[in-house]
Amino acid sequence: MTFEFEIITAALFSIVDIYCIYRLLNNKLTFRFSREKIVPVYVIIYALYVFFQILMTVFSSYPVKLPLMLTFYSILFVIYSDAARTRVFWILLSILTLTVCELVSSPFVMLFTQTPFEEISQSTSAYCVGMVLSRILLFLTVSWFTRSKYAKRTAFVEFSTEVCAIILIDGIYLIMLCSLFYYHSFFIDVDTAITLSLFVLIIISGLSIYLLQKVMRKSEEIMNTSLKLQQAEMEHKLTSDMTSVVENLRSLRHDMNNHMSILQGFLSVKAYDEMENYLTSITQELSVANSFYFPENKVLSVLLNSKISKASQFGITFETKILTSETPFSERDLCAVIGNVLENAIEASSIHTSPYICFTMYRDKQQLHIQCDNNFVTEPVFENGRLITTKKDKMTHGIGTQNICSIVDAYLGTTVFSVDEYFHVVISVPI
Repeated sequence: MTFEFEIITAALFSIVDIYCIYRLLNNKLTFRFSREKIVPVYVIIYALYVFFQILMTVFSSYPVKLPLMLTFYSILFVIYSDAARTRVFWILLSILTLTVCELVSSPFVMLFTQTPFEEISQSTSAYCVGMVLSRILLFLTVSWFTRSKYAKRTAFVEFSTEVCAIILIDGIYLIMLCSLFYYHSFFIDVDTAITLSLFVLIIISGLSIYLLQKVMRKSEEIMNTSLKLQQAEMEHKLTSDMTSVVENLRSLRHDMNNHMSILQGFLSVKAYDEMENYLTSITQELSVANSFYFPENKVLSVLLNSKISKASQFGITFETKILTSETPFSERDLCAVIGNVLENAIEASSIHTSPYICFTMYRDKQQLHIQCDNNFVTEPVFENGRLITTKKDKMTHGIGTQNICSIVDAYLGTTVFSVDEYFHVVISVPI
């Protein structure tokens, strides 16, 4: 290729390069100057870019190319005002995108022109085909990204340092390899390049493992936060339910005075039939209050009675068999475990035509057993032996069962879910 041809092609294809850099950086970074100056600034950048490419053509040695490339990308760094780490990340990503597009287009160039890889830069036709394909790919990639939903997201907020390091190493490594195989102007031999490749692979692997550990820790923190929020919500529901129970008992106490007066009136006039009918009617009203349970454990008493009251609102037949009220759980954990178990049972059973729940607590030697059985309409789903939610919003549902299991595990207990005609939850904890 002649010198004049290289200058012309550099000027033409640089238009695409600068436009794509402009689209990508302006989409994610904040321009330091007024918007009216964006076009003039990028015209100057385009002129510098072409000038530097001409210089790199004249001075083909690598020690000359490196300062020119660093100067150009330093200018891009200066014209934006975001955090330094953010600017470095997106500038490196633009370099990496351009390099990857050139590498991806190389096999197609070799296929279309039947030119060996090492001779692409010397063949005019292969060089032109490669530049056209790589710039089309670059344009499509940047256009897709800037228009997609991913462009609106803040990328790698928590892990930007590690990600920048990986992209920096990848970018430098790809540029070095391109210089070695494509431009034939690198200052190391192939053996050294292979050794360098292994070294870079080890560094990237280490950074990736470290980044994966950070992601796992962050995921665990998010899950713990979700569990705590769910537990707080359960306690709020318990308080609300118990307030309803207290109000119902107050109302019942007030009505009992009226009931006794009416019964006394029937008795005084010897209206025994009317008295019997009236007793039958108020007995039905008292059935909910009669189902309340008052064990020695006050937290358990409040918890059970609030859920019994809530179940009665859905017409659920609620049976309790409390043979012991002694538990190893703290008050907070007891509220979370039993509250979640009963809340799930009420939700599943409430839509059944004959809703039914049976809650049992008993002690067997050194084990406390908590069992809840309820009927259902939608059969629970298990995946790898674990109960999973069938609701669409899986991020905000299914946390209750996870909370139950995590608390029981902390007390060295076991939680078993099973299904036949009823859904069974059996919790066993050392006591």
